Amino acid sequence: MIALGAMTLAASAYSALSIVGLAPMDRPIFLGWFVAANTTASTFLFLFWKRRHLFGIQAQLVALLWGVLAFWYWLPSPLCHVLSINLDPLQLKWVAFAYLWEVVIAGGLWVLVCLRIFRPLQAFVQGERNSANALRLYQAALHFPIIASGLLAIVTVIAFGIGIAQLWYFAFQSPIELAKTWLIGIISGSFHGLLSYLGIDLLLGPLRVRIEQSYALAGVAKRKLSQRLLGITLVIAASSLTLLSLFVTQSFQLIIKEQVTAQIRADLAQISARVQAASALADVEPLLRGLRRGTHGDVRLINAGEGLPLAEVSPETRRFMISERTGIIEDLKHELKLVAVMEAPKLGKQVVAITRLSDFYEPLTIPARYIAMAALMIVILAAGILTFVSLSLANAIRRLSLAVQQAAAGKAPYTMHLDTADELEDLSHAFAYFIEESRGLHARLEENLAEMEDLLRVVSHDLRAPLINIQGFSKRLEPIMQETVRTLDQVAAHHPAGGLRAQVEAVRTQVQTQFTQSVQFISKSIEKMDALLTGLLCISRIGRKADPVQPNDLNTILDEALVLFAHQLTERAIQVIRHPLPDHVPCRRNEINQVFSNLLSNAIKYMGSPAHPCIEIGATSHRDHVECFVRDTGIGISPPDQRNIFQMFTRLYAIDVPGDGIGLAFVRKILRSHGGTIWVVSEPGRGSTFFFTLPTHPAGSV
Repeated sequence: MIALGAMTLAASAYSALSIVGLAPMDRPIFLGWFVAANTTASTFLFLFWKRRHLFGIQAQLVALLWGVLAFWYWLPSPLCHVLSINLDPLQLKWVAFAYLWEVVIAGGLWVLVCLRIFRPLQAFVQGERNSANALRLYQAALHFPIIASGLLAIVTVIAFGIGIAQLWYFAFQSPIELAKTWLIGIISGSFHGLLSYLGIDLLLGPLRVRIEQSYALAGVAKRKLSQRLLGITLVIAASSLTLLSLFVTQSFQLIIKEQVTAQIRADLAQISARVQAASALADVEPLLRGLRRGTHGDVRLINAGEGLPLAEVSPETRRFMISERTGIIEDLKHELKLVAVMEAPKLGKQVVAITRLSDFYEPLTIPARYIAMAALMIVILAAGILTFVSLSLANAIRRLSLAVQQAAAGKAPYTMHLDTADELEDLSHAFAYFIEESRGLHARLEENLAEMEDLLRVVSHDLRAPLINIQGFSKRLEPIMQETVRTLDQVAAHHPAGGLRAQVEAVRTQVQTQFTQSVQFISKSIEKMDALLTGLLCISRIGRKADPVQPNDLNTILDEALVLFAHQLTERAIQVIRHPLPDHVPCRRNEINQVFSNLLSNAIKYMGSPAHPCIEIGATSHRDHVECFVRDTGIGISPPDQRNIFQMFTRLYAIDVPGDGIGLAFVRKILRSHGGTIWVVSEPGRGSTFFFTLPTHPAGSV
């Protein structure tokens, strides 16, 4: 980065010095600076790419934006400029200066604006979650490449416009060359925009997937492949043909310049001796008419060593006229022209013939017209063919996707077969194979799950019998212990103090203490095992009980759950903030009641001692699902624990609260059986927010 900054400053300083005449500038130097700048930028980007895993997505985005900007602006565009535009030394200096400041200033402003637009996506990457704006966030990630590339195209064209103004005002470039420079700006803007779109779209692909998975946005509308292909191809075709037309125009201009130069040189050779021998103006004037070329050609006699005014010609032309006796020089100030000079020593004069090359461009209008028509036909033809091909491709992919969706929904056997005779047909065969395999695996998995759940129910039921026996026998031990204590008391009473009596009392105390502790431990263990078995049985019955999936009012379900915790909430002075919940959500009423109950119970258990304890409950409705949340001001959950709390028998062991580690696993199983999901957003010491989704259409059981 230091080398890149130093290279940019050095190139900018050199171009500024060349403008004021303190440093030379020609085409090799011009291209050399840009090759060096592009090489330095490419090296920086290569090193960054190798270490990109060390940087966040915002840093990667900045590197990508800078890379797109520097690559096109510091090599292809300057190369196209010097190959298609006629430039004199002064104009070349201003072109170099423009290319350097446009990248740093205009490009820097573009990067800053893009980062400003990227802020919501950066907030998501940093962990901020706002389910209310989930769809808007996904659309922002989808549209950001288009917005950024469009802005870059606009910025490029505006920057070229400012550069053109500089060339017109300070370097006196001719109108036709200014128009060509403007076309170069449009071409650069188009390619700039296309490169940035492809690069940014590739970079944000994983981010869109994360957003889609985090908010369950699988059904959102996406862009169309045919439109993307058509747009990209039209930009490439139109820009390439425009660039080609510039090269063709430049070729015609060079041909005309060579032809006119050859004619003027031949005329000078024919009349040179006669002009030099002429001793009167009357002898020279007929000869000068032969040097006038074109409708706007001009021939003058000026004092020897005087030269034409700088308002008409460039300094290079004026120096040539003063130092050379006879010759031709190209002058690009204000217009493209050839200036021929020849001495008339006996008259003390210098003959100056000014030939404007634009007078000879009229024949170019016919081929230019045909080239424009051919370019338009090529673009239309390419657009038509590409539209047909892309629609065919998109239709094949759509058919394949629809067939896979139908197969996933368990509809008719998968018989889809594409007849494209290419990779898509191979893909359809692969899909057919894996769908059949997955169906077999799914059937076997369903059988295994059913067997495991049956086994779980049987084992849980059968384990209860030994537990009941242990509990019963432990209770029978209590009267035996009491009888033993009484007997020991009687034995101790029949003996005097000390000796055997002391030993008997010690045995009595030990028996009573250890026996009582052991019985209490057995009782608590039995209760814990019974609770675990009850939880396992409840989990095994999720989605398979008689509780049907039907529209329910979540507000009513929450009312029923809050009644159970009214005493705890009042006792701990916990404020409950409720927002309206959806009232027609397909679900199993009792199971969703258990979801709210578990989340409320955890919020109360792990509330800690905040200044203002609070539990907030609300929901957001989306197109195909509702998203509910339960937010608390409790102790929070550390990131490692957030990944584990939904696992069976997992608890926050650092917190001393009662529980068996089944509740959240139970909740997750319930929501999965409804086709929903659950996740948590939390920071230690700053509370937790549990989000869960329920589809707005009935879901099958898991």
